[in-house]
Amino acid sequence: MELSFYRAKLDCRKNAFIWLLVLGGIAVGLSAIILPWKLLLAGAIFVPAVLYLVKNPKRSYYLGILLLPFWTVTITGETQVTGVPEFRWADVAFVIAGVGFVLKGLLERNLDFRTSHIEIPLFLLFLWMGASFFWSNSLSASSTELIRKTYGLVIFYLTLNFVRGPGDLNKVIGVWILAALIAALFSIHELFSEGLAGALRVVARGQLEVWGKGVRSSAFFVTPNKLGLFLNIAVLLGITQYARTTKRFGKQAILLIEAVLLVAVICTLSRTSWVTLLLGSVLLTPLLPKMWTRLFLALVAGAVLLFFFSSGSYRALALQRLLGIFQPGATLSLIQRTDIWTTTVRVIVDHPFVGVGIGNYPAAARSLGVSGALSAPHNLYFYLLSEFGIIGLALFLLLVAAVFSKLLRGFRARISKNDRLVVGVLLVCFIMVLVQSTITSYVLREGEIWVLLGITMAAVQVLAPQESTSTVGVKRGKSQNSAIGSN
Repeated sequence: MELSFYRAKLDCRKNAFIWLLVLGGIAVGLSAIILPWKLLLAGAIFVPAVLYLVKNPKRSYYLGILLLPFWTVTITGETQVTGVPEFRWADVAFVIAGVGFVLKGLLERNLDFRTSHIEIPLFLLFLWMGASFFWSNSLSASSTELIRKTYGLVIFYLTLNFVRGPGDLNKVIGVWILAALIAALFSIHELFSEGLAGALRVVARGQLEVWGKGVRSSAFFVTPNKLGLFLNIAVLLGITQYARTTKRFGKQAILLIEAVLLVAVICTLSRTSWVTLLLGSVLLTPLLPKMWTRLFLALVAGAVLLFFFSSGSYRALALQRLLGIFQPGATLSLIQRTDIWTTTVRVIVDHPFVGVGIGNYPAAARSLGVSGALSAPHNLYFYLLSEFGIIGLALFLLLVAAVFSKLLRGFRARISKNDRLVVGVLLVCFIMVLVQSTITSYVLREGEIWVLLGITMAAVQVLAPQESTSTVGVKRGKSQNSAIGSN
C-alpha cells in the first residue's frame, strides 16, 4: 500500500511539475559550485516562481496585465531603446502563461482551445502581413515586426481561453482597473516630482508652445497619450463594477478609484485622451444616466484638488492644452505631426496598393528626409496604408466590422441590464481606441489593445446566451458545451 502510494507520487507523467521543481532545485544547488552567490540567489527565487506560474497559467496571465503599464521597463532594468528588441516583464508573464496553458492541457489531456468568431478577417489580415515579406526591403525588420504582432495575437487568444465565465470576466476587468490605478498613482507622483518643476521652467523661459516631456505625466508608458487611453478604458470598466456592486462601501471605493484615475487622465495633459473620454461619456449616458452624475462629481472633486495642489505655471499650461482642443494649431505638436503625416502620404503614394512591407516604414520615412528614429506615423490608419497599402487597410476595416457586428449582436441579445452594460462599455472602449488611433502611434503590437480585444470577444461569448463559442482540442471524458451562459 505504502509502496504503491510513493510510486504514484513519483510518476513523472502525473506529477510533472513536482519533478520540474525538484530537478530545478538540484540544478541550482549544483550550480553553486561555479556561480556567484547573487546569481544563485536570483535563480533560487526566479526558478520556483516560474514553475509556480507555469503550473498556474491564469495567474501568470493576470500578472501580465498588471505589468502592462510598465511598457518602457525591460527585464534588464533599462529603458527601452528604439530599434533594439528587448523583453518586458509583461512579455515574460504572458509567455509563461501561454506555455503553462499548453502544458497543463496536454498533461491533463484536456486541451480545450477556445476561438472567436472573427477568425476569417483576423487571419486574412495576418496573412497579408506575412505576404508583405515578398516586397520588403529589410528581411530582419520584417521578421522582427511580424513576431511582435504575432505575439499580440497570442495575447488575444490567451484572453479568450482564460475568460470562460462571468467570474473570470469580472476578475480580468478588476485586474485591468488595478493596473490602471497603479499607473495612475505613478502618474500623480510624476506630476509632483517632475511636472510642477518642469512647468515652472517652461513658463520662466517663455516656451509656451514648445514643451511636453518634462511636464506631462506618462508613468511608464511610452507616451502620455497611451497612458491616457489605458486610464480611460479603466474608468469605463469601473462603471461596470460600480453597477454590479451592491455594497455601499464597495461603491464608495470604486468612486474613489474613479476619481484617482480621472486626476491621472488630467495629469497626462493629453487632449486626445480628454476628447475620447468625453466621447465615451456621451455614448454611455443613455445606459446609466445616474452614474454620470456621481462620476462628474468625482471628476470635479479631483480637478479641484489638483487645482489647489498644483502651481500657477502648471495650471496655465493645462489651460493651454484645454484651449488647444479648439485651436490645435496653437501648439507645436500638431505642426510636427503634420510634417510626419505629409511624409507618410508620400510613402503611401509611392506604394498605394501593397505598401512598403511590414516593419519597413521607419526606413521609408528616413529615405524621404525624416530625421531621428520614427517607428510609426502617429496615426494607425496611415501606418496601415504605408506598410500594407489599400489592401491592408481594407482587411483591417473588415476586422473592425466583424468586431462591431459581434458586439452589436451581443448588445441586442436578451441579457440582463448589467450584462448589457458590460457589452456596451466594451463597445464604447473599442470606439475610443479607433478614435484615439487617429493621433497616437498604435501599430497593432501593443499588449493592452490585444487584451482589450480578447476581453471584448470573450464578454460577448460569456454574457450572450445565443453566441456559442467554438473550441478545438482533446477533452477527457464526455464532451462539454463550451458556451457559457449569462449568470
